[in-house]
Amino acid sequence: MSQSITAATALTQPASHPRWRSIEWTLPLLICALLLVVMAVFAALTYAALRHESIRAAEARTDNVAQQLASLLDVSMQRTLSDARQAVSGDADRLKQLKDGLKNLGLDG
Repeated sequence: MSQSITAATALTQPASHPRWRSIEWTLPLLICALLLVVMAVFAALTYAALRHESIRAAEARTDNVAQQLASLLDVSMQRTLSDARQAVSGDADRLKQLKDGLKNLGLDG
């Protein structure tokens, strides 16, 4: 009986090809490997594209904020210069009035 079992086993599994090398195993494994490679390539390309676009968007936002800040600083500087000019102008007028008053009193020296 043991001879018939070994003979049946010998017929179903040839000695030259192990079972894992049959087309029933090899073809699905190759298809899975191909699908994994394709998915990895698409994932890498998507990652690179998203990274590039996010960097570009961040640069655009940074430029926009820098321009807004420069505009605000320009307006603030103009206002400060105007206030300083008015203050100096007012001080010059007061100084002139003081000198004139001292001259009228005869205290100009």
